[in-house]
Amino acid sequence: ADNCFIEPGNLYSTAEIDRTYASFGRLTYLKNINIRFLPHCDALGNMQLDCYIFLAPGKSQSMSVELEGTNSEGDLGVAAQLTYQHRNIFKGSEILTAEVRGAYESVSGTLQGIINNHYTELGGRVGFKFPKFLFPFLERDFRRRLMATTEFDMSLNFQQRPEYTRIVAGAGWRYNWSRQNHRHRLDLLDINYVYLPQYMEGF
Repeated sequence: ADNCFIEPGNLYSTAEIDRTYASFGRLTYLKNINIRFLPHCDALGNMQLDCYIFLAPGKSQSMSVELEGTNSEGDLGVAAQLTYQHRNIFKGSEILTAEVRGAYESVSGTLQGIINNHYTELGGRVGFKFPKFLFPFLERDFRRRLMATTEFDMSLNFQQRPEYTRIVAGAGWRYNWSRQNHRHRLDLLDINYVYLPQYMEGF
């Protein structure tokens, strides 16, 4: 209902129809959107329009696997990433994205002085994307017309490299919206924490 700008009793408005199409188009769970108008006469003989909005849902869940191989000056490596996505996790076209990634590459040549004789990476990320402006004390009409998305995400990454071993954790809270052919992004929170339990002297 928050994505429909066509109100009963109003005059026909192309702008409201376009805004409704654009608002529904942001919902990735929907596969097809169709708005139709049928004329009819009321009891007094006045011509009116009945509006019908047809929404067709798509697949709510998907999973993908990415594999890649590397060759860095003869050092072979392999990486894999598993991504799961739910496009209607809270029944309002909210998107849950969960990613797990792992990578390994051997290191040859002179190994003297290095900490690790390989490249290793293990990590994951969980993110939520809401098709609305989630913020307290804002009027409903303002949130609807802004047509913004709210994103939350958290990530954790463990890396072993010849020069160091580190753990990187991050969290974010941001808004995205478009206005008059301009795209805007506001990062309300962007936290990154880096911990190096091992590193080479002079690094």
